[in-house]
Amino acid sequence: MKHFDSLEVKNKKIPLPAFFPDATFGYVRGVNSKDLINCKINGVVVNIYHLMKKNLIEKIKRRRGIHKYMNFDGIIISDSGGFQVMSLIHSNPKNGKIYDDKIVFKLDDEKNKKITLTPELCVRMQFEIGSDIIMCLDDCTYPDMGLEDQEKSVERTIAWACRCKNEFDRLTKNLKANERPLIFGIIQGGKNLKLR
Repeated sequence: MKHFDSLEVKNKKIPLPAFFPDATFGYVRGVNSKDLINCKINGVVVNIYHLMKKNLIEKIKRRRGIHKYMNFDGIIISDSGGFQVMSLIHSNPKNGKIYDDKIVFKLDDEKNKKITLTPELCVRMQFEIGSDIIMCLDDCTYPDMGLEDQEKSVERTIAWACRCKNEFDRLTKNLKANERPLIFGIIQGGKNLKLR
């Protein structure tokens, strides 16, 4: 297995391991972008589900991307929303439903507001806001869920990763190497080492 001591994306290079604070909505609570730069933070993590939920995607695009929106030049990873599958839907099925081809999050029962995430839409949203590292959509489970649920999660996660990669390739086929974001797959399988 090859060991990596640094990561390079879009002409930005950072040593590994690296610490990426949580900037869920496009900011890190309690600090501003100058603070992040002064602390020499290499990058942050935003969350595509939460950006969609707060209707921030179009606003970020109008500002010409997440870096300008945040006034931050470091590496920005966008999480796919897969964790919310676990924290919202697996913990309470009233919050949505996981299908083999998509996830539907229910936001408001009275107004019937929903967010639907497909692997393709998930990658497209991350690409359109200008993320440096795009995460594949996954079916995130609690570690102690049963074997049958873990197997289903792994099957979905792999199938979705293939669809994410196809969409990513379509979106980036005309980009130069120094313009291309990276795409990361996510491993599921709970505590089952064989599945992982």
